[in-house]
Amino acid sequence: MFLNTKKFLYFTFLIFLSFFLFSQENSLKESVDSENKLRLMTFEDEYFIPEKKDGESVLINKAGKSASRSFYDEANRIIKKEIWQISDARNSRLSEVEIYEYEDSSDNVSKKTYKTDMSEEITFYNKNGFPVLSELYYFKESEQKGKEEPEKIKYLFSKRSLSYDSENRILKEELTKDKKTELKIISYHEDKDIPPDLECYENGTLKKKVIYSSVSTYVEELFFDSSYSVKSYFNDGRRKKDEYFQNGKLIRTKKYE
Repeated sequence: MFLNTKKFLYFTFLIFLSFFLFSQENSLKESVDSENKLRLMTFEDEYFIPEKKDGESVLINKAGKSASRSFYDEANRIIKKEIWQISDARNSRLSEVEIYEYEDSSDNVSKKTYKTDMSEEITFYNKNGFPVLSELYYFKESEQKGKEEPEKIKYLFSKRSLSYDSENRILKEELTKDKKTELKIISYHEDKDIPPDLECYENGTLKKKVIYSSVSTYVEELFFDSSYSVKSYFNDGRRKKDEYFQNGKLIRTKKYE
């Protein structure tokens, strides 16, 4: 079972070429089978083995006590990557797995799943390749008693969602974690040299607002509770004045030199 697709062989060749150019004192070795198909490539303590398995192309890379297996479909798109930890000749452990899903027949990743022994992160992407939703899960053992191995229970730790404008700039970013939801709303100016305005919410309550009028001139407003807030004025990047409000009424002003 050996890899024979030109694209994949070219990809493998580029990997070894970079190693070879980096250190010409060490030799790059390769071996082929009777049909002149690549079977094994080695460089110092690294091994690269391309093969075919169940109709998929597989690239095995081993270096020291770590090894990886990358699986590619018929369109040469990576669909899974496994990271193995090898303690000795008889013992190995799968420590990480990445799984990729695609939008129809395109090369655009629509979903990526990253798994470890302790966690699982699922990320969804839009057609332009930007993440729109990410869910992080952790595993915990059930309180099952007895001799049987405890069952692992998956629970949602955090959730992050994003939305973009037609220029692929972030408009909204929402993060839910520990029963707290943080929301950022970003507004852009026609003059792209001016930083975007920002509103930050926590569980639906406005906590911070920043409004720019030029590159270094802006007003920052902080809300500490339902009745108290501070508005700070900046000019040329320097704080010029603070205004303190309670129940919407100005109670104190502090000016800076």
